[in-house]
Amino acid sequence: MKALTISNPNPKQALFFESRKRFIGYGGARGGGKSWALRTKFILLAFEYPNLKLLLLRKTLPELRENHLLPMLEQLNGIAKYKKDERAFIFPNGSRIRLGYCDSEA
Repeated sequence: MKALTISNPNPKQALFFESRKRFIGYGGARGGGKSWALRTKFILLAFEYPNLKLLLLRKTLPELRENHLLPMLEQLNGIAKYKKDERAFIFPNGSRIRLGYCDSEA
């Protein structure tokens, strides 16, 4: 089985991972690691809870591709199967992370 590698979180990311609250506010300047933290927490949750369904959104398709799809393809590297037609990662335990974007209200 392939191994998942996760780098060490910064202090703000560590607080985010430790929180057990239902809603968490996480803000900050560009480059502060918000996307990495959210993506990583989703991956960890998907491994932990069978049949969990998660939706990760960005504003535009290019942002989604650069900030989440490409890093997840590299990080998961076949551990979770990527279904391009559904834009979703399917984990061995049935969990899935679906990727989407919403560049308009429609």
